Amino acid sequence: MNTRIKVLIASMLAVTLFASCAKKSTAPEILPEEPDAPIAESISPTVTHDEPVAAPDTPEGKLLHPLYDEMKEFWSRIDGSTATIPLTAALYKAIDGGSQPPVHNTTPDAYRRLICNEETDLIFVTYPSENELQMAMENNMELEIIPVTKDALVFLVNVNNPVYSVSLAQLRNVYEGKTTSWHDLGGLHESIVAYQRPIDSGSQTLFLKHVMDGLQPMEPPNEWVIKEMAGLVESISNYDNSLYSIGYSMFYYVNNMYGNSRFKLLGIDGVTPTRDTITNGEYPLEDHYYAVMLKGTPEESPARKLVDWLVSDDGQALVIRAGYIPLRPIIGVLPDNDIDPIYLGDVDNSSGTGGKDLKTSIDDVLPKNGVRPPLSDLFYDGFNYIRYINERILADLTWFDYDSWEVITWLEQYQKRPFFGVPNDYPNYEIRYMGSLLITLPSDNPFFAQGKNFYIYLTEDISPYGQGIPLGFTETYHYDRRVLPMADLFTVRISIPDNPDVSKSINEQLSAWTDSFPNSDVSLTLYDSFRNWSIIKGLDDANNSIAYQFIPVVGLWGNYLSISYILDSGDIAYIVDYVACTMSFDVRTGDVVDMVSLIPDNLDYSAASNIYPRANIYLLTEESLNPEWPPLGYIPDAGSEITAVCSMNNDLHIYLTEPNGRLLEAVFRNESR
Repeated sequence: MNTRIKVLIASMLAVTLFASCAKKSTAPEILPEEPDAPIAESISPTVTHDEPVAAPDTPEGKLLHPLYDEMKEFWSRIDGSTATIPLTAALYKAIDGGSQPPVHNTTPDAYRRLICNEETDLIFVTYPSENELQMAMENNMELEIIPVTKDALVFLVNVNNPVYSVSLAQLRNVYEGKTTSWHDLGGLHESIVAYQRPIDSGSQTLFLKHVMDGLQPMEPPNEWVIKEMAGLVESISNYDNSLYSIGYSMFYYVNNMYGNSRFKLLGIDGVTPTRDTITNGEYPLEDHYYAVMLKGTPEESPARKLVDWLVSDDGQALVIRAGYIPLRPIIGVLPDNDIDPIYLGDVDNSSGTGGKDLKTSIDDVLPKNGVRPPLSDLFYDGFNYIRYINERILADLTWFDYDSWEVITWLEQYQKRPFFGVPNDYPNYEIRYMGSLLITLPSDNPFFAQGKNFYIYLTEDISPYGQGIPLGFTETYHYDRRVLPMADLFTVRISIPDNPDVSKSINEQLSAWTDSFPNSDVSLTLYDSFRNWSIIKGLDDANNSIAYQFIPVVGLWGNYLSISYILDSGDIAYIVDYVACTMSFDVRTGDVVDMVSLIPDNLDYSAASNIYPRANIYLLTEESLNPEWPPLGYIPDAGSEITAVCSMNNDLHIYLTEPNGRLLEAVFRNESR
């Protein structure tokens, strides 16, 4: 059972910049001046070419083949920013032929890893910030900064904002706080919400360089500083007052990595940012993406050979095909459409075509002669189904990290580009049961380097093939207390806006339950047994002094809401947890229910997505330490006793004990209701 994946956390959490490799520091009072251009010895002579160069005739793969062997062990030593993920992916595919390119962290983390020599030799990023230059200086490192593609800083507003262009001077006034109304820019009589990015993010560095030009921007409210580029775009597109907001990003990111029809790019000094205006140098906020390595990197190193190839005519042809803007024009090369056309289209607007009446079966929407009906047929007439689907997918991609209380993105380590949504005519879907829609992203999808299925819950108010009524509820988590000498308790409170009386009843019963801890469920015996089992399994260190945690996990299955307590091994970087106890409620009444009594005697276990062995942590035998996995398609023995049932992450978990004493866990996905 995976309630979350702890081994991913280190690579996904936001990184705070360190001025040394060992300790956190604040920005120094005096910083070295940023050079007007990258250091001279770092710039390839090809950057200065003015005349267009003919595209090479030799097939790309043959040109890159000589680097294959040298790069084989080097890919893991490459890092970079979010916006250069496709560039690294294009290099990896062209040279190695693979589909899982190196992981990219954020710009600040990539610089830190390079400067602190954390198994990183080459990064593809924007120009270093003052803090990053200072960090290099304090660690006696000098950076070699080489332009590899053009890009530009662009300003975004909501598509319905009547302003289309501003001057650079007007932008400065906005971000100094001198201009506060859109009316002063030719727009409405509304206050300007001027978003910024965190210090040391790539776009913030370019904003300070190109727009503020030595001036200090106003100190924004905390909610106006957007941590992720995708979050900034969404804020301008979806924020309640998005019509009045403005923010900035990189041209490549918003055009090639983020499909969203709800924002537009502002012209600056009368020039709208496009591939042509940036390529030709007309747009005033032009910059580059850079390859950055440590000064003194050997000439024969894989890092230098890769960069030398990338700035050559052959490499710049690849830059264009990957959708980036080259350092110089290359004749006869156009961007490849590396996104399958099935992913292109309107991801925001749709209208159901499934009629107005609730159905009793899915027969009408099953494939006929191998052809599926349009996705719109699964939803009532006029319902904007694609927005609903994409909201559910985005929610599924987000996990809650209880250790840091940060929201982290699932599959971020495999990300090619941010998920911008599937279009309203998306064909890769399947409906197998009333109430559940399966959306499939295959392995060659443009977002991630591996495939994933998403189970979309269909309710009777949105789909003729829905089941049940929608339940809109929110969860609020709190640290409660040290419940055992070495175990902390976290609690959760449920809010159902449409039914506050049920919310109150559920929360009162949850409080009474958790106030009774420790009890027979949450006990020192359980803690000691689980920890001893973890140590013997090698999943914990006997010298570990970090407190374990009792963490609530919420799940909804039909009309039944479960809160299950997981005993988790705290800061240990393994998937180590144990379901201690569960309480379930009927969301229609707020009453406690025993979900075991709801399971039919003739339950079809062949519909389970997985059947796992469960360890008996109280018996430290070989069989308990290494339980035998059931074979694929295994059906539990007749006479097996169901000991507990709960919903976690909206899947149904059934815990069984077979007649021979073996413990099993059967998991039913939302599709198999």
